Amino acid sequence: MNISRKSGLYIHIPFCRSKCGYCDFYSIEDTSLTSTFINVLLTEIELTASQVKVKNQFDTLYIGGGTPSLLSTNQINDIINTISKYFNLDNDCEITIEVNPGTLDPTQLKQLSDLGINRISIGVQSFIEDELQLLDRIHTTDESINAIADCRQVGFNNINLDLIFALPNQTTDNWNYTLKKALSFLPEHLSVYNLTYEKETPFYKNLMEGRIHRLDEEKEIEYFSIAHSLLTDSGYKHYEVSNYARSEFYYSRQNYKYWQHVPYLGFGPSAHSFWENSRWANIRSVSGYISKLRQKELPRSFKEKLKTHQLISEHIFLALRTYQGVFLIDFERHFGINFLKKFVRETQELIDNKLAIIHDDFFKLTEKGMLICDEILLKFTVE
Repeated sequence: MNISRKSGLYIHIPFCRSKCGYCDFYSIEDTSLTSTFINVLLTEIELTASQVKVKNQFDTLYIGGGTPSLLSTNQINDIINTISKYFNLDNDCEITIEVNPGTLDPTQLKQLSDLGINRISIGVQSFIEDELQLLDRIHTTDESINAIADCRQVGFNNINLDLIFALPNQTTDNWNYTLKKALSFLPEHLSVYNLTYEKETPFYKNLMEGRIHRLDEEKEIEYFSIAHSLLTDSGYKHYEVSNYARSEFYYSRQNYKYWQHVPYLGFGPSAHSFWENSRWANIRSVSGYISKLRQKELPRSFKEKLKTHQLISEHIFLALRTYQGVFLIDFERHFGINFLKKFVRETQELIDNKLAIIHDDFFKLTEKGMLICDEILLKFTVE
């Protein structure tokens, strides 16, 4: 299985050529500060390494955003080299980069592969031209198809495709078409997300003002079920609410660290970290981020030491998003609490309603439970 308890590293690249209307991740369209940003990012990496005094071994490096593929190969090389200088990267390190199909060419992809990047995540979202325009994507379906082919051509054998469902006015025919088109490329991994309307995004504003209309909950559940059936029938393992892999070997090692509460360090504006039961985040401002680091100050927006009840709640929330669920023996060993006794009413209600099961010392959600995962998780808040 492609997962471990070793620590992970995340780099947030906050630049996009154009901001998508649904996206709540921090990014800006002004790329004039890119060179300055890279310089101070390297400073943050060095400062963090000196302050947390890391001895851990890391087996993932995830470069996300934003649109990391807007960076030059030299800039990405500088990031990887600086990370390697200050952190102990495993020989088998999974190095992922997110890319937009509208920002790629074969030469760049070959250079990324030569840098040691061995996993690529392509923001396809849809293979329907009208849907891409609705989502404000800068790429076309042909560019997605070409990007996937180019990735294969230069030797990438671990490719993830991002897809989004429950778009306004989306039809089941269109959703089926996108899924089947994605499957035709035999990607090792698929991330299938339900469109959400996050506050402060143009999509949310348009929703509130009636310019777009959200699909009803029954449709969202239907589209989730369509994806689940089609992908699992095609041999993909549904190992987390939104994630499918062709085999256990292709599980996203980085994402699994978040779900298993494994320590990780994040760099770049808005990046989060979880380390020695503390959590912190960087400020959501490129200019503020640059200003702080020029003064050799870490650009924190907050830092907190998590209390036991917070650690328990987070552990449950994250574990129940995965197909494995809560490992009952490990939970009691770690927290000194019998999970089934602590949550006897909640667990029994879910089991009675066929939303959860107990299997091989794991309490986990069924497919029916996964459909309303977010609603179920609220039952397990620990005060």
